[in-house]
Amino acid sequence: MLSGTTDHDNVSSFAIFRCIVSIAGSLIRLRRDIVIHMLPHLAFVLHRLLLITRRMRLQLGAKQSKLVVGTLPSWISPSQQLGIAESRALSRVLTHSLSKLSRVCIQHSTARLPPKH
Repeated sequence: MLSGTTDHDNVSSFAIFRCIVSIAGSLIRLRRDIVIHMLPHLAFVLHRLLLITRRMRLQLGAKQSKLVVGTLPSWISPSQQLGIAESRALSRVLTHSLSKLSRVCIQHSTARLPPKH
């Protein structure tokens, strides 16, 4: 769903991006017990979402444009890329994840320490 491809839709589907961001945010907010065990996978999803928000520069040549477009998923049109609203939604999830997950990771790591005598 998030992997790059050379075939793209004519129109970008912003709803797919918003759904993925919403699901990631809900998992972080509501199911921290699950997220702690799948943290590498969540980090990969957030990384891919960050890559999707990139915009192509107008000065790029054909080869460079093709390389950048190849990193976009099929539901993102190269001519109609994600906007500011989508970037802000992802930013909120990233900020929330940093505050919540850092606290959970600290609690999880201290829970495994042997008790002091």
